[in-house]
Amino acid sequence: MKRFYALFLVALCLVQCADDRSGVGFPEVTTSEAVSVNADGATVSFSVEHVGSKQLVDCGVLYAVGSYGNTTFKLSLGNQNSGEGVYQVEINNNLIEGKEYWAKAYAQTDSHLVYGNVINFVSMGAMTPVIYSVNSTTIDVGDTLEIKGIHFSDDNDLNAVAFGTVSTSSAVASDSLLKVIVPAVLSSSNIALQVTSAGKTGVFDDKLALGMPQVTSDSILQALPHEKVLLKGKSLASVTEVKVGTVTYNPSTKTDTTLVIELNYDETAGQKALSLVQIDREVPIAQKIEVVLPTIKSVNPQVAWVDSVLTLTGTNLSLLESFTLPGTWLQVLSQNDSIVKLQIKGASSSDYISARFYNSSILSEVKVHVLPPVITSVSSSLIYPDQVIRIEGERLAYGATSNLGKVLYESDNVASITANSDLTPGNYSFFLNFGGEQSNSVEYTVPQIEVVDYSPKTLRRGETLTVVTKNYPDGYIYGSYGFKVDDVWCEYTRIDNDKFEVQIPIYASFLEQPTLTAFISQIEATVPNAFDLQESWERIDVNSDYIGEKRHLVNIGGENYACFLESDYAVIEKFNGLTNEWGEITRINAFSHAYLLTSFGIGEKFYLIGITYAGEGMFYCYSITDNSWVKLDNVPPVVDDQGKIFTFVIQGIPYVGTSQSFYSYDVDAGNWIKRASIPTNQSMIMKGVINFAVGNFGYVGFYKYSGVTDAVTEFWKYDSTNDSWIDLGAAPVNLYYGGATLVVDNKVYVAGKGYQEVGKFVEYDPLMNTSISLIPPPGEWSGDFDLYRVNDDIYFYSNMGFVDYWWLGILPLSEVPNIYTE
Repeated sequence: MKRFYALFLVALCLVQCADDRSGVGFPEVTTSEAVSVNADGATVSFSVEHVGSKQLVDCGVLYAVGSYGNTTFKLSLGNQNSGEGVYQVEINNNLIEGKEYWAKAYAQTDSHLVYGNVINFVSMGAMTPVIYSVNSTTIDVGDTLEIKGIHFSDDNDLNAVAFGTVSTSSAVASDSLLKVIVPAVLSSSNIALQVTSAGKTGVFDDKLALGMPQVTSDSILQALPHEKVLLKGKSLASVTEVKVGTVTYNPSTKTDTTLVIELNYDETAGQKALSLVQIDREVPIAQKIEVVLPTIKSVNPQVAWVDSVLTLTGTNLSLLESFTLPGTWLQVLSQNDSIVKLQIKGASSSDYISARFYNSSILSEVKVHVLPPVITSVSSSLIYPDQVIRIEGERLAYGATSNLGKVLYESDNVASITANSDLTPGNYSFFLNFGGEQSNSVEYTVPQIEVVDYSPKTLRRGETLTVVTKNYPDGYIYGSYGFKVDDVWCEYTRIDNDKFEVQIPIYASFLEQPTLTAFISQIEATVPNAFDLQESWERIDVNSDYIGEKRHLVNIGGENYACFLESDYAVIEKFNGLTNEWGEITRINAFSHAYLLTSFGIGEKFYLIGITYAGEGMFYCYSITDNSWVKLDNVPPVVDDQGKIFTFVIQGIPYVGTSQSFYSYDVDAGNWIKRASIPTNQSMIMKGVINFAVGNFGYVGFYKYSGVTDAVTEFWKYDSTNDSWIDLGAAPVNLYYGGATLVVDNKVYVAGKGYQEVGKFVEYDPLMNTSISLIPPPGEWSGDFDLYRVNDDIYFYSNMGFVDYWWLGILPLSEVPNIYTE
């Protein structure tokens, strides 16, 4: 029953009822306190008395949960002809288990309505609702479904109708009929129906079927990307997704008869199949969506240049933006759906017009051809590799290319071309190409250069040649060009148009009959066997198995020995002057995690001074005669100093020192004797050192740190007779990268290499403290190097910067006068 019964009853009581039941003709109603309660409901008994002559037209029970303010339900027994008596009312619905209810009986005559006393009871539940039928087993979202049955609640709030997993309340409720709106959100197209009333649930025996969506729109629906598409039909409210081809869309709006989707920006053109996704099923439909794009059908004129106005026709042109041709943009003069007028604002290549449509590009169906460049003049018809030539003409646009070389744009009428470096002699033609359009061709010649004459015909390192050429270009050109002797590039100076002075590098190494070559990139003029080489040094390439640190050379008894570290070993090798090879004679496993600082020889013994990584000094002696090693306890004090150590032997007495301290060694007593230190302000010797002894004097030179890269040196002479030092100024050579010395009689040959300098080789006179420059051994001395003597030959030993590749330079002492350079 509806909630308004409560209000109705109250109003009726105020009008017709009286609480005084003792009056004549008023029935008396008593509600029994004994209520029969079970899981299927409750039975309430009541009695009606003193009806008298009045007819009892209705009686029954009112009940509700909790207080009087809640919804009141009424169960009527109707007209009771018997009048007075005891009656029972069975309440089979609306009761919620565990809730306390009040109830009171009523009786109505033709003139009075009387209520009985109020009683209370606690419910154990009501009858389970039973669904007999529905008005339709095929439903659509928004339909009104009528459900017939029994034991439904009279209160909509106590009825829950579930469509699968989706529940809703009834709109109209009675004990035997419910009306409910099918909800918009469903979980399945094959739906189980159940009704829950006052906590008890009844299930319909049959399943409900969601109505199949239908589309009645045209068979082909045309749309642009990012445009909305309207579908018309029925049962569309339950559609959850729409598939266009392989792309899935969510409806933006939908009703039972209409549905709208909005296409993506990046939808591609073409017909796309349509299907509707209805919760858990996909329903293909006959209609298709044809995605169309704007089109540029025609362009006029089709041959154009800068400032030309182009007229485009097509469809949906108003949606296009950013019209371009490769290399330039096109200014929009006017634009609508079918016609666009554009003006070319810069030089462009021949191509299709491109316009932006959202995130994609639309190309015209016809190509725009640009007018080709025209060359009217060229600065020279003789062209060399890497030469820059100037051209004049029309439409020499930025971005033009040429088969001759790289084009540098200056203006529409002027440009320059840097010729390719791989040009070879011959007659050719070149042209410009811009945007697929080719200019007129221009003939040119690449000359063959020649060496006409040169002098002298003999070759010495450090000399200057005079070379006369033919067809060598005037002025400066870029690229690789010049002169070579064998594979050695030479600096040159141009004397006049065809004559050059060519400087032969003093460090170079040549074959016996060197080749002279003039070249411009790949164009060469070669004179084979051009010179008779005058070279006093004999260069011998050797492969050494030496992979250790720097070698320390010592001459003992006229034989040359070298000591170096290899892993944990100190190795001593001896040089064989017949085979020009070093051979190992001994090694000792005593230099793990150590450095070899210096070495010297006394008699037939070889002395080594080292230091461990932890700073502990090491002093070893090797006897060549006994082939035995001895570890000496009296370590030289200089190992505690920082920087490099120098050593020389004066009259059989070894001297060892640094920039801070200086000692001599008493071989017999095994003691070190402190001597006067070098009076230098250098705290340590950081780089190259030379040291040697002549007569009673010892000499030491070293690189002087000055905060710059220039190789500044100090050179000192030690007088052993009075234990004093003499400042000799600068060393005979720069020592930034090291130095080496060889004493022959009273002359000293010194080699050294400064910063960014080629190696220098001099003959030093200790008496006069002067030096004469000599032609150095060939090569650039990029690694360690040493000087030593075998019989009447000077040997120069260098590793060229590669540990495993060494070479020898051999110079007979008799040849020294022939290699003076000053």
